[in-house]
Amino acid sequence: MGKDIDYILIENSVKKALRDIQDNPKRTIRNLVDYGLEFAKGGFQKQSLQLAQRLLADENCRYYDLIGNAVEHVDPKTLLSFGMNVGYNACTMGVKRIRLLEAREQLHIPWSLFLKVKDFDEVHQKQLCQIIEEGMELGIYVFVFVVEGQVEQLLSMLFEYEQCAFVLMCRKECLHEEVLDQIAELHNLMLSVGYEKDIDTTVADMRKRGLLYGLHVVYGKQELAEIESGQFFQSFEPLWPLSVALLADSDVEEKEKAKLDQALCTLRITKSYPTFILHLQEDIQRIDEVFSNEGYCVGIDEQGFLMLNGKSIYQAAANVFQRSLKTVLHHCLAKQDGCVCKEGD
Repeated sequence: MGKDIDYILIENSVKKALRDIQDNPKRTIRNLVDYGLEFAKGGFQKQSLQLAQRLLADENCRYYDLIGNAVEHVDPKTLLSFGMNVGYNACTMGVKRIRLLEAREQLHIPWSLFLKVKDFDEVHQKQLCQIIEEGMELGIYVFVFVVEGQVEQLLSMLFEYEQCAFVLMCRKECLHEEVLDQIAELHNLMLSVGYEKDIDTTVADMRKRGLLYGLHVVYGKQELAEIESGQFFQSFEPLWPLSVALLADSDVEEKEKAKLDQALCTLRITKSYPTFILHLQEDIQRIDEVFSNEGYCVGIDEQGFLMLNGKSIYQAAANVFQRSLKTVLHHCLAKQDGCVCKEGD
């Protein structure tokens, strides 16, 4: 994907905003949102930016603190590259291609893809590269890696894909000094680190290097009330994560997740915190539904099987290590009369 005129105009505006924000941060942020609305082409972008306008009309909105902290502590190259890759490559040009292919091929194409990585070797590297390249051909530019174990080889591989936006979900034990130095050079990647009570040193090391980072937390039944009230998020404020992503533990029932999801949607609008609160799987599905009418959280597990909303489909025809990504999506998420007919329905 080359840089078209819209990309260049938006990129230059963001660069200028990153320079101007030091002098008048609140006005610059509002101007940037207004400018984004001028170029917004899809309903999702317009709705998101209009909501941002309403929230930022409050001078005491804590999102000003969030953005100000990011501008002060995150490498400007990372803010620009990651932001443009998500906002333009993925949510503008990528979605345009997704919609074109969905109509032509009669299949559902997700806007983002989760990739679970356990053992990384040359064979696995080749498979992951193929998935990324096939995904880009389909219009997918956001890839979320959920990693157990070492990450050095994976990070080296990601340098080849400057147009994508990567999120690396891992434990703090993966992030030793050499890895953090490597990530500091990878400007289209955001870290999401599993929250632990002794994470302060890791956070300090990330901030020292200007990294873009968030935290993720697995919640159970016992945390539901505290999350719904918003009190749960106060403990994260000293850590300044860009986002706090919530993932339900296996003991949380579907009706409890749905109730919490409604509460979080309200909480994000009525109360503001200096972090973006994400109900991860549910928000991925919500965005996917805006782009493609039906929403799924799509991923690939360690063995190559397609995952829908966190559940693997253990069929040979659903394995991307044996078939192309498009072929697997045709098998698992084919459309009939405009609606997805999931395998097994």
